[in-house]
Amino acid sequence: MSRLPSYRPSGRISPRYVPMAAIALGLVIVAAWPYQKLITWIPFIYLNAVVYGVFLAVVWGASTLAARYGNNRNRLVAAVVGATIGLAAVGASHYVAYHALIDQVVTAGAESDGVSEASIRPVIEDAVTFGMYVDARLETGWSLGHGSSGGIPLHGAFVWLFWGLEALGLVAAGLYGGWSQPPFCEACQAWMPASTLAVQPNVAPEVIDRVATAGSLDELVARPARGTLDLGPPLQVAYTLHACEACTGGVFVSVAKQWDELGKRGPETRRQPLHDRLAMSRADVELLRARLAEPPVVAPEPWAR
Repeated sequence: MSRLPSYRPSGRISPRYVPMAAIALGLVIVAAWPYQKLITWIPFIYLNAVVYGVFLAVVWGASTLAARYGNNRNRLVAAVVGATIGLAAVGASHYVAYHALIDQVVTAGAESDGVSEASIRPVIEDAVTFGMYVDARLETGWSLGHGSSGGIPLHGAFVWLFWGLEALGLVAAGLYGGWSQPPFCEACQAWMPASTLAVQPNVAPEVIDRVATAGSLDELVARPARGTLDLGPPLQVAYTLHACEACTGGVFVSVAKQWDELGKRGPETRRQPLHDRLAMSRADVELLRARLAEPPVVAPEPWAR
């Protein structure tokens, strides 16, 4: 745990957050229509997962943009509103699916009875309940895989499980989108953009442990570099700066451990936060920048220790 002071939001709520939250809510409700249409139309669960991932990004983005453009610095309120946006996405998607079932029944009834859809729609809407939609979806389910048999059917309890995970993910995406915001400059009424301050390569693991528990500016500097016989992937320490572009007030620095590893799609960079938005003066940052720019000191080899 960091022993250095870090950023704390002021907790203020701008009046503009209310309309921005309403716009975000409307956005996910509108996006629920194509999302549910695709989920219903595509019978394969692995393709549904891709569509779901896009919808997750929409919910997260809507919650994030509402907090960002609404200048909301109250994390609790932003989290509650974000979770509400996620719940609205869940409810809207099932509402769309329910009325899609009604449309199917109306179309089939009109064709079989030789009447207009408008004439039988009120009757069908009264007869087809939401419970019927749930029963139909439980019976239909999804198909896992493909082949001559059409894949492995997943229905019944699996549908409840997927619905639960779907709702949990959407609510979590909305909550996180509202909660995670960069530092805010109260003097200028502006968010502080992030930029890379420095990246220290080839850092010894024990040095990273010291950086993680730093209690002073000197201890944040990732020195020395690791020795040539140290095992494991090469480790780096990345420093990210948050600073207001309109004034010369205080700034914030985040520190993270990162390393490269081979993933399914090739090399990937993994990050592990060490310090989150430490409060500093501009002079402190310049001193830190100068220390990080010094030539690396290589740790002695085991036989020399």
